[in-house]
Amino acid sequence: GKGFWSTAGSFEEYGEAFGPGDVIGSYLHLAEGKGVSTVSFSKNGKMFASKPLPPHMKGAVLFPAILLQGGPGGGASLTVNFGSQPFTHPPQTPYIALNNSPAFFNQSSREAYLSASSQRDPLAVIVEPTVEMAKQTFDCIADLCRKLPQPTIHVQLLGSGKRSRDAVENVDILVATMGKLQHAATSGEVSLSQVRLFILDEADKLISNH
Repeated sequence: GKGFWSTAGSFEEYGEAFGPGDVIGSYLHLAEGKGVSTVSFSKNGKMFASKPLPPHMKGAVLFPAILLQGGPGGGASLTVNFGSQPFTHPPQTPYIALNNSPAFFNQSSREAYLSASSQRDPLAVIVEPTVEMAKQTFDCIADLCRKLPQPTIHVQLLGSGKRSRDAVENVDILVATMGKLQHAATSGEVSLSQVRLFILDEADKLISNH
């Protein structure tokens, strides 16, 4: 695939094309008390230009995210290394592995989430086109959460019935239909200020229904 730099809905070509077997490095320039100032990437040890972090993201906790898309013949896979294993292409000075960085630069996503507000609002929202699909998704995630070890993950369905503001506090994952989510958000029954993952399932059906 081709490399792109994307921010604020705009895309520009970045770096070089990459494919199976390539090693992509991600570099964050950090300063204590200021957070990340620039971001850059590399391919097989070749560094590309640094880019400034958008102003609205400076000082914020950054969550890594990777999107994989398999080809016609099957799926895709990758290995992520934060420094627990020797690097194929070690980071160049002054960069060091995330695992070796000072403690004040590291914060788990859950720590950041819990410290952001005294009240836990949804961290992830999944929107389904119908109540039936919302219920199915909720049942699947709830069953998975019951089988996971600590930390406990709280999931709630907002697909049917009226929920009070108190009922959607301290929820990690919220599953809803578009209409119920819009009503809950505009009426103040639920806050979306902490959302980090927003999923529109069956987006084509959502568009056709609205």
